[in-house]
Amino acid sequence: MLKLLMFLLLFPSVAFGLSPLYKDSLDKAYRELMYANPTIKYVWGMDKPYQGKADCSGLITGLWRRAAIPGITRTTALRMQQNKEGWYGREIKKLEDLDSTDLLWWTWTDTKGKPLNKDRPHGHIGMLVYDPLTGLLQVFHASASKKKAVVQRVYGQMLRDISSKQRMLHGEPKSVKD
Repeated sequence: MLKLLMFLLLFPSVAFGLSPLYKDSLDKAYRELMYANPTIKYVWGMDKPYQGKADCSGLITGLWRRAAIPGITRTTALRMQQNKEGWYGREIKKLEDLDSTDLLWWTWTDTKGKPLNKDRPHGHIGMLVYDPLTGLLQVFHASASKKKAVVQRVYGQMLRDISSKQRMLHGEPKSVKD
């Protein structure tokens, strides 16, 4: 029991998510990006949102780099969801428990709920942000269909197709990996 308490004191993010310092830094990076470059083009394989080009995982990686969150590397949405390449998160069960900076993944489906591409589970990623006017959570993501980064409400097909919801923990402590 003492070892567990010591671990949680040394790595509080493992128990509670991003530290307030990293969360504030990430919120600031998002606001700066949207102010400096509100028209980020969707370009598959790119991770340069501050230069105006990114795909979904590149957009999130670029934000997290700008926020100086340690231990992450550029990878795919699927590998991020699988807690690879320095991305480490805890699954959030209920939608009402989500908060800003939490990440959502989608596996796009047809009208019958079957995956459009069975080879791409968790194939799309976005980050939750607060709408400054309404205070409601929305998702910021690089949309291939809209050909740009967008902020939008989570409803309809997007809500139905959420395949994972995670609160990210910074770094990748060796003692909590499986």
